[in-house]
Amino acid sequence: MVNDVLKTLREKQEDLGKTITDYTAPTTPYLDLVETPDEFILIADLPGVEKESLSVDVTSDSVTITVTFPVGMEDEGVNYVKRERGSGEVTRTIKLPAEIKIKKANANFEEAILTIKLPKKIAETHKLEIK
Repeated sequence: MVNDVLKTLREKQEDLGKTITDYTAPTTPYLDLVETPDEFILIADLPGVEKESLSVDVTSDSVTITVTFPVGMEDEGVNYVKRERGSGEVTRTIKLPAEIKIKKANANFEEAILTIKLPKKIAETHKLEIK
């Protein structure tokens, strides 16, 4: 009797876990933002993503990555025992600590890693004549 109750509780817990995972599976691109003296380098891990499912927009002080994570196996008869990989479109905006040269920025996507190089805008100085 007690074993039956425990078995039922475990089954319900597993079912609940599946339901919750459907809503909480991570879909945010994990990334690093590195600063060198001349540029910022943003590196994002995007496993399972195709280049065509990815876009990058830059402003003078931010980078926005929009990515569509592929849907998993949605065939009839497929039942996920554990589901942690998210799917769908996600947008993430990263604020930069300094302004960049937008037209010199470039992005490369290779082996599921997006690397964006963002050259820093050097502040111009102008000496004023004192009258």
